[in-house]
Amino acid sequence: MIPDPSTPVPDPFQTRDVKFQEKVRDFVFEVFVEMIFDRDNRLIDQLFQGAQRKRGQYLRELKRWMTRHGIEWNHHHSQRVTTGRAMRAGWRTSSDTTADFEALRIDGPYRNLPAPVAFETKFVTDPASIAYRAWKYVYEAKARGYGGCVICLFDALGHTDWREVKKLEAELNEYLPTDLLSFEEYTGRRIHNRTYRMLYRYWKMSRLQLQPQLYREFSNEKRLTAFNDCITGQQVTLLAGAGTTIAAGGPSWLTLIDRLWQAELRGRYAYPNITPEAAHAEVNNVLGDSVLVQARMLRRISGPGFMHKIRRQVYSGLNHDASTPQAFARLALRLYHAQQLDRIITFNYDDLIEEAITALGEQSVPHYSERRTRESGLVVDHVHGYLPPPPQDITPEQAASVVFDEGTYHSRFNQPGHWTNVTLTDALQNSVCVFVGFSMTDPNVRRLLELQKRPGETPHFILLKLPDLRLEDAELQLTRAQLVAAQEDLMRELGLNVLWYETFDDLPVMLDLLSPLSVLPFSEPA
Repeated sequence: MIPDPSTPVPDPFQTRDVKFQEKVRDFVFEVFVEMIFDRDNRLIDQLFQGAQRKRGQYLRELKRWMTRHGIEWNHHHSQRVTTGRAMRAGWRTSSDTTADFEALRIDGPYRNLPAPVAFETKFVTDPASIAYRAWKYVYEAKARGYGGCVICLFDALGHTDWREVKKLEAELNEYLPTDLLSFEEYTGRRIHNRTYRMLYRYWKMSRLQLQPQLYREFSNEKRLTAFNDCITGQQVTLLAGAGTTIAAGGPSWLTLIDRLWQAELRGRYAYPNITPEAAHAEVNNVLGDSVLVQARMLRRISGPGFMHKIRRQVYSGLNHDASTPQAFARLALRLYHAQQLDRIITFNYDDLIEEAITALGEQSVPHYSERRTRESGLVVDHVHGYLPPPPQDITPEQAASVVFDEGTYHSRFNQPGHWTNVTLTDALQNSVCVFVGFSMTDPNVRRLLELQKRPGETPHFILLKLPDLRLEDAELQLTRAQLVAAQEDLMRELGLNVLWYETFDDLPVMLDLLSPLSVLPFSEPA
């Protein structure tokens, strides 16, 4: 039915009964830090037991002490510094802010970068996220017509490896002139890392107890309640997709293919200066945009050592201490100790899940072939193959397990009795499956979901990344929300209930909210 154009469209963020409002909102540690100095925040009132005068006096004294010692709490201070420097140089500055981009625009060749220059400060707690966030920002800046970028990194916990940052800066400059700066060096103000680490530890240890205050704006209580009700007394299978690796600094499937092609074009075909974008465009021009076809050609031309090339790209920059695989492991062990864990399945080549489980005190072993492992511990089924971390040798059995290109995909399609298909089918038939880090574009997974779907039932769950719905254009906002609703309907046709998250920073928090916390048999790590 076509809606009456004269009827006002309800704003999904102002009404309580619009299903588009059922989503996850941004929530990161930065918000918690800003709450400390939020004068109207009830959490801080509780910490000070409602003593407003005492609280205000304490904060004023703390700020004065920080100022005297050259310490800066507000990471946005760098923007004030930049505005002052640009004005003294005679360049105008303005704010350029949209739903997915925020910059201080400088209409001049700031720091010898071509004008106009986009300036932004990034609050950093997980160094593994720097590359992802920087590339995302630089891509958007170039699309918006900027000549250069300055990204100031507020290294809150003091964990950033600045040598790696300089390498990243060199890669970014191949795409757009970019400076990656240290907040302390740029502003001359120190960051009190010890205080931030203390607060970060407090936040991690207490965020579950502070759920009513901290999660109200970004959690979908109805869906989370439905999930926990659904798995009560049920066996659960956890499935990890590429998103768990991406959240730990690893490559997506498309990025992996592009990196391998770039390496081949630079080396084998003597094109040393080709950029990732140019490599992607050249391969698409010749082979088309089918990633499976491109992967098949890669395997054909790469020759000996191809699995080592894949492994090098998979493990390059991978952070085994990243929050998402750790949260996935915590969820697995909560279910395991409640005797509800049916199995763990990963579609990734890496050992992130095994390492995260081992770090929590349980043994874990990879399984990647028809032959079951005899080692003791929680088994992680690698249905797309397993490559051990370097410098371990890659065995012939491990190399043969890797599903990489069109040929290996066809092989799996044509072998219904292959152990990977049997494993997935058994999990879909006999447990509640929870898909984490999936875009749900894998044709074999979709085929098995449809084969096992029973009419009128939606037994499984998927955590999906939500497109940004906070748009100024009302018509575009409604269109996007309708597309999101259509995507939900499509997932439901496959037997999947959707739990939404907006950023990779939200994903580990969502995982910590899944399953009853009362079965957690160990303390959450600091």
